[in-house]
Amino acid sequence: MTPAIILRAYRANIAAVRGAAGAFGVATRFFWQPSILTKQEPLTPAERDVLAYLETSPAHKALINESYATIEQNADRLGVVF
Repeated sequence: MTPAIILRAYRANIAAVRGAAGAFGVATRFFWQPSILTKQEPLTPAERDVLAYLETSPAHKALINESYATIEQNADRLGVVF
């Protein structure tokens, strides 16, 4: 898994939703949600557990951070509120 693969999958999902929604005249909006690595609010106990795991998995943590950066760089072209 790479940030490019995640971007490609997200782009395909957006296209599918837009296509289905457009067939019924429904407007769409897309939002990229914060993760526990990016959110500003205090973490819940469950989120703290996940964060503790990520601290032991640098590759997984890097994938999340790099994927968020990739989506953010492409947000305007995707029509995504970041």
